[in-house]
Amino acid sequence: MRHATVNRYWHVLRRCLKHCSFLLLVLLPVVADAQTLRYSNHRELDVPEYATVRIGPFYSDVSFSQSAGYRYTSSRGAGVDFLEYNRRGVIREDGEEYPLMTTLGFRNYLLISRRADLDLSISMRYEHYPLDTQDDAFSIDLAEEGIIGDLSFMVALTPSMKMTVYDAFVYKTDYIDTRGIADPYGGQEYEYIRNTVGLNSDWLLTEDSNLGVSLSRSDNLPKDDMFMEQESVSYTEAFLYERKLGPFVSAGARADFAQTDYTSTNRADPSSRQYSIYSGVQLTERTRASANVGYSMASLENASGTEDLPGAYVGGASMQTELSPSLSHSMSYSHSRRESFLPGYDMQNGYTYQLQWKGVDSGLVLHAGYTTFDPSDSNVNGYSDLSVGLSGTVPLVLRLLVLQASTTYSSRNNDQPTDDTIDEIEWIADYETWVSSLGTGLRVSENVDFSVQYQHIERWADAAELDYTRDILSATLTYSCTF
Repeated sequence: MRHATVNRYWHVLRRCLKHCSFLLLVLLPVVADAQTLRYSNHRELDVPEYATVRIGPFYSDVSFSQSAGYRYTSSRGAGVDFLEYNRRGVIREDGEEYPLMTTLGFRNYLLISRRADLDLSISMRYEHYPLDTQDDAFSIDLAEEGIIGDLSFMVALTPSMKMTVYDAFVYKTDYIDTRGIADPYGGQEYEYIRNTVGLNSDWLLTEDSNLGVSLSRSDNLPKDDMFMEQESVSYTEAFLYERKLGPFVSAGARADFAQTDYTSTNRADPSSRQYSIYSGVQLTERTRASANVGYSMASLENASGTEDLPGAYVGGASMQTELSPSLSHSMSYSHSRRESFLPGYDMQNGYTYQLQWKGVDSGLVLHAGYTTFDPSDSNVNGYSDLSVGLSGTVPLVLRLLVLQASTTYSSRNNDQPTDDTIDEIEWIADYETWVSSLGTGLRVSENVDFSVQYQHIERWADAAELDYTRDILSATLTYSCTF
């Protein structure tokens, strides 16, 4: 009965998305630090740059584009669903294709007040593949990242005390592996709704000290039955005190609490408590560092009772340095306990590094990350993820052409399972993924663009089900205009 109700709900929602527009209410994300809680989760709304039509507080535009192109695809191995515009389509066979795509887009915006606005954006696209290497498709899409709407109201209870009540709505599709980690080149389609209501308040006790409180409730509703174990209601509470110790140093203490109630009776309900202290320091004019340390406690409750997990020390540190006006780098380390996509918690150790260079019309970014995961469930084996990538943009031929290139290597290494009954391929087989692309674009005229791109995707794996290679070469001529 519950699944039938959920399916009816999704059916109604999808019909609404296909036949009418959706209201998108905007707010900056909720943040946890005291001073940012007070000053940075609000913004003065402004007239959107895209608007070409204005009627009072209402702004709008209509856009049209038509593209014609050439595509050549070559694949080896089991393959993977083709991901484009955050939507799945399947390349049925390799070879040449001449895709034609027509897009009609609408953007509408209503300025309600200084603290609230409404953004309705929708596009309709028809894709035609004359040689039948891929099925034709018609779709009505919102933003590629999904529908993300937030509405907030701020009240100044006193000159030194402010409170914000908000509602944040998300409807989107992610592509994840069986552990819940993002995997656009081999993951499963995970479509869900998440709605979060909450309250943030902070009290500037003195000029140099602040007290903050944050409360929220989040409802998560997956679409497909295979993800029904993720249907849940979560509550979080945070209390913090922060003080400025000098012109370059600030410090604080905070307590965080979280409880999750899963609808599935086969899954334990987790809860956690964490107490920590943190500090931020301006080491030099161009270098800032921060650190935190704390203690985390967690438990799992099911029909047979409550299981208390071992307490754990948590913490982390980060540093950002501006090496020159055009060159900067950052590095961080964290040791944390996080609720897992699977039942229980994961202890995570993460290391990241990023080097960024930015010129007038060019740029280069080098990034690297390594994370280990140790699940609280002894029947689930641990694993680690490594990722290294480089991307850049370079103007060519008197800046008429722009060359864009990127390459990213990632690997998943699984620990030896302690449970002989584990047969999930992604928990047993190690695999590596290498994704590279090279492309350039040329503005032919004010309304016409020409682009060429080559993409190489390769995944090596211990299991044939995960192993594949794909090469895609494409050239596209696009006409676009805005009314």
